[in-house]
Amino acid sequence: MVGIGEVLLGVGVAVAFLGLSKKLIKAKKPRYAALAVGVFLALIGAQMGGYFAFLSAAPGAGPKAGALYKAFITDASDTDRTETETVSPDQQSIVWVMNDDNMDGLGDLTVAVDILNQNIGETTDLWSGEAKLNFVGTVIVSGIPTPVANYTTDRSRFAITWTDTDASGTWLQVLDVFYSNDVVTGGGGTITLGMPIAPSVTDDLPAGGSFKVDIMVVGVLLKTLSQES
Repeated sequence: MVGIGEVLLGVGVAVAFLGLSKKLIKAKKPRYAALAVGVFLALIGAQMGGYFAFLSAAPGAGPKAGALYKAFITDASDTDRTETETVSPDQQSIVWVMNDDNMDGLGDLTVAVDILNQNIGETTDLWSGEAKLNFVGTVIVSGIPTPVANYTTDRSRFAITWTDTDASGTWLQVLDVFYSNDVVTGGGGTITLGMPIAPSVTDDLPAGGSFKVDIMVVGVLLKTLSQES
């Protein structure tokens, strides 16, 4: 059934056509008036008919902010030394305890984290997520608090690497940050931090001393503690 919007649109187009025709309306003023009226009626009709709906339609959905993720430290986390490892019952923190010799030669920390996207949405919805350093501990070296992590050659940032294993979405590292904009609803996987440690710094850690490295993974704060026994 033809609606009033379609009728006005048709009439408006016809009147506007008359206004464009010098043969049908020779005088300028009536012709311009017909053109103006025709365009006005056509616009009103198009609006009523919903032909401009595309102008107010939302653009294609981009990645949504990932507010509902779970993240757990797994026992795949490790150091490159001999130590006693304890993961907390809630898997939100991990403690490594090692003797002086092992602390003095500590070269790497590896933190493996399982993630799960719990945002509610369609299976086609895409969500953003990121992992980054939150805190890097220091040790007093020659009276100066010195970060335990190694720097890049140009000393512009810590020389960390992020990797993913079977993680939903495409994850990319930019400087210290690891991120994805296309994690699907219900998607998961494992994100792993590799952090080179400076033995020249940990060598100065006193007996019983410790340092922390905290990370923020998909909005969840995860903590590590390395302690000399």
